[in-house]
Amino acid sequence: MLKIFRYLLFVFLCTGSLVHASDDSNLVEWKAWNKQAFSQAKKQQKLIMLDLEAVWCHWCHVMDQKTYANTAVANYLNKNFISIKVDQDSRPDLALKYKDYGWPATIFFDSNGTEIVKRAGYISPDRMLALLNAIVEDPSPETNDRSFEISSSNPETSLNTDIKAQLISNHTNSLDLEVGGLKIFQKYIDVHSMEYSLNEILKGNKQDEAWVLKTLDNALQIQDPVWGGFYQYSTFDDWQHPHFEKIMKFQARYIKLYAFAYSIYKDPKYLKAATNTASYLTSFLMDKNGTFYVSQDADLIKGQHSDSYFDLNDRQRRKLGIPKVDTSIYARENGWAIEAFAYLYEVTQNRHYLNSAVLALKTMEDHWFSEGLGFSHKRLSTDNRPRIYLADNIAMGKAYLQLYRATSKRQYLAMASNIGSLINDHFYEEKGSFKLAQSDGTPIDYSPQLNESIDVARLFAMLYHVSGKKEFLDNAKHAMKYLSMPSVAFKNISDDGILLADNEISQLPLHITIVGSKKSDKAKQLFADGLLIPSMVKRIEWWDRKDGKLMNEDVLYPYLEKPSAFVCTNKICSLPLTTGKQLSDFALTKLKQ
Repeated sequence: MLKIFRYLLFVFLCTGSLVHASDDSNLVEWKAWNKQAFSQAKKQQKLIMLDLEAVWCHWCHVMDQKTYANTAVANYLNKNFISIKVDQDSRPDLALKYKDYGWPATIFFDSNGTEIVKRAGYISPDRMLALLNAIVEDPSPETNDRSFEISSSNPETSLNTDIKAQLISNHTNSLDLEVGGLKIFQKYIDVHSMEYSLNEILKGNKQDEAWVLKTLDNALQIQDPVWGGFYQYSTFDDWQHPHFEKIMKFQARYIKLYAFAYSIYKDPKYLKAATNTASYLTSFLMDKNGTFYVSQDADLIKGQHSDSYFDLNDRQRRKLGIPKVDTSIYARENGWAIEAFAYLYEVTQNRHYLNSAVLALKTMEDHWFSEGLGFSHKRLSTDNRPRIYLADNIAMGKAYLQLYRATSKRQYLAMASNIGSLINDHFYEEKGSFKLAQSDGTPIDYSPQLNESIDVARLFAMLYHVSGKKEFLDNAKHAMKYLSMPSVAFKNISDDGILLADNEISQLPLHITIVGSKKSDKAKQLFADGLLIPSMVKRIEWWDRKDGKLMNEDVLYPYLEKPSAFVCTNKICSLPLTTGKQLSDFALTKLKQ
């Protein structure tokens, strides 16, 4: 009761009452992001301001309540600017283009779409007024642009020796060996660094093992101990100051990473972290049709820190209310969740997770997929042709590949292959990699970006290995033209995702094939044993002669009377393996070679 009283007192002192703070940001005449807004700016000789916000973001709420609710700021904007507000989760192209500046991200353009000024984070009313005035007086673009163009020379389709060595060195130097995470102010698990290090450990290189375990253990401090799920990150260079929003990207990533870690170390706390996060998603971020929502807010009351609230137990929290859930349903977030649940099934063999993944997938297919286009971000309507984004189709393509791996059902591989072809049709960028989206009629260029280029390269690499279609290998290498540029590869403190992509393009994954009838209990057990072999990147298939040929017949297997498993690397295969122990021992040995 004392915790509740303190929290209620805090709310009262901040607001004067126990009601939600008002949001007067509508003093600003907000417009939609479209070509009409740019036309209006040109006609009225105004500049454009984009407020790119996140509905779960504390400082976005504060900016609405303090800055855009300020009469002087609103009047100045209405007089001199076309003001546009966009929920970044609703527009993956804009979010990915400007993610280095958010959230909130404040971007100023002229009517031709030229970027003038870009600012990250909360801007107070006084600072905003000064900034607006300076831009009106001198609308020439700032020169500290963080973007870059693809080189007009012939870029490489793989990493050269020097760039690869530097990326490996950057990886080592970026690790915070004292408290885990990277050597940055915010603490979270960097998905690429962790996956790269875990892969190295499986190969027998345990140089990063102390960092891996410290990071995994300390990151448990930013998991909600009451409802499950992970907060976005912790500040102050430690793990004790979380920002309390829960975003699907982090939930899905952490389910996979902790499940992967459990498959290696068999530490029950890692499995608990993964399963508790999955339980949080099904309890708080799942709708009645089995699809997944986007996020849960950091604030119980918009614009007010809620540290004390998250100290409460379940009953105490619910008595005060539950932070708002963004109930939007997007293909990208569902692809992330489906892949995570399918991977968790692979590690646990608990069909509940597989059933959740399949249910969400079916709904997405029925209401988000268009033949010849791919997955739209939002639910399809009969009103208009949907605009398609790269990020949604990468996420759904990876979800289908994971479901194929977990079940051996060929319709999932066929659909993943279809999505790969659609990505090539709609997003191919001639100079290298794949653009974020097709034009929306505005003058903005949705050129390739780092993380999506990594993801699409990895998607195409695995599609090539599983399907055998050379065009997918060509597409993966096409993405590497962008990733192999030094200006891209060294943009961040480190980026092990580029190393992961390059390895997956140039090296064959661990390849396990079960040969036998799908009605055979022995074959079923061998397939289950194969799934349990720890690896995020492996090719596992089940050949029942009644199903016909595998899509990629790069290896010809004998059809034996007794169900057997084969492990192949570099097109050299094992003798038939007939027990789970034989399969596991041989595969783990091959991983270390």
